[in-house]
Amino acid sequence: MKKKKGFTLIELIAAIAILSIAMVGISNAIFFGSNVSAKNTKKVNTSVFAQYMIQTYKSQGKNYIKSLYSGNSFTGYCYFNNLDELNDVLEGTAALTPGSYQNMIDGKTASNKSIGAYVEFTSSSIIGKVPGSNSDIVLQPGFDNVRIYVKVVNLKEQAKNESSLVFFLGR
Repeated sequence: MKKKKGFTLIELIAAIAILSIAMVGISNAIFFGSNVSAKNTKKVNTSVFAQYMIQTYKSQGKNYIKSLYSGNSFTGYCYFNNLDELNDVLEGTAALTPGSYQNMIDGKTASNKSIGAYVEFTSSSIIGKVPGSNSDIVLQPGFDNVRIYVKVVNLKEQAKNESSLVFFLGR
């Protein structure tokens, strides 16, 4: 009797079961990797928008920033979906809405935008605290300082995707 070449039904079922288990593991790894990539992209975007805002305000100069508010400080916010909409705010064709960070978060449902930016401008000779103490770091007389604080938040995933930056413009 001749021996037949090939696989038995049991061998084929075992091979299919092993391949199925391997495919589940591979698909889970791909799914996890794409989720991590998407989250990192959102975090990078908020950082890029915050840095862009700081750089734009920095390039416009202290006098321009002071022209945006009266008194010693201003807090406001805006909503946007992309860089063009943000540029409208930074170039003055759209305004920052006066209000607090909480006002921005509370108003997000009324906005159809996916990103919010909170901004504080403060004129002060105090630029911070001495590390390890409660003493203020104060500029010498004659220095004029503007503190710019920007916090950009992905409004759809607020707690996970936000970025804050502080910059001081002096003299």
